[in-house]
Amino acid sequence: MRYLSPFLLALLVLNASAQRYYFENVSVASGLPASKVYAVVQDSTGLVWLGTESGLASFDGLVVTSFGTNDGMAPGGVRSLFIDGQKRLWCGHLGGGISVSQGRHFRAIVPSDGALTADVASISQDAGGAIWIGTFGMGALRVKELPAEGALQVERYMEAGGPGERITSIVRRKNGDMVFLEAGSGLHLWNASKQHFEDFPESALANQQGITSYFESSDGSFWVGTQQHGAIRFDPRTKRSTSFDLPTGMPSSFVYAFGEDELGHVWIGTGTQASCASTRMG
Repeated sequence: MRYLSPFLLALLVLNASAQRYYFENVSVASGLPASKVYAVVQDSTGLVWLGTESGLASFDGLVVTSFGTNDGMAPGGVRSLFIDGQKRLWCGHLGGGISVSQGRHFRAIVPSDGALTADVASISQDAGGAIWIGTFGMGALRVKELPAEGALQVERYMEAGGPGERITSIVRRKNGDMVFLEAGSGLHLWNASKQHFEDFPESALANQQGITSYFESSDGSFWVGTQQHGAIRFDPRTKRSTSFDLPTGMPSSFVYAFGEDELGHVWIGTGTQASCASTRMG
């Protein structure tokens, strides 16, 4: 395994033949609104967008540009970022705001049945084009259409028939189903074909305690990160699970996040040392 030291923000360039990794530190001194970065996405033009505790910024490789209420955004820090199928950037704010890009400007939007007052922790899109918004305290919302103006028409899902109130992550599976991670009750599944929530089917993952993250790798494996038991990889073909934790060489058994590079390496972001472990899965 290879371990990377913690950075405020690391921009990683992979050299497939030499397997070398290059990093650039982008910080407040570079123009970033704040040192705490919650989310990072890259759009189709190559522009990198960063959600920080003090607002949104973009980075073109040379210059950091900040965006705020003068650009049409909702107030507050940006907790989550998502680029939808129409290449619009959605921003979920600390305290409940939602902003959507309109060219190089933004529009703050509010649900028609009342403003959100809980952090917007995750945003995703299902195969039918609907936007799912996960909040930490007010459950999940589904937006079937973004109107040209005015308030959003939303469907709300909480405890009754939903994934719970404190949503921390929403991930779309390759088969179109949506996975919701709730802070208290763990994994929940939105069945895309049946259009309802149901019990999470992979019990080897659903029964894990303290789940922090969910990931589906290109080889079809499902991964969960946990607070105390490292990362668990489940192979749906063999029905076998594999653990990656301190006893197996990880720097920590607290796993925050996953990623995958173009070579098929699955990167595991851990706690304690804020390290990242890479392992090539065959």
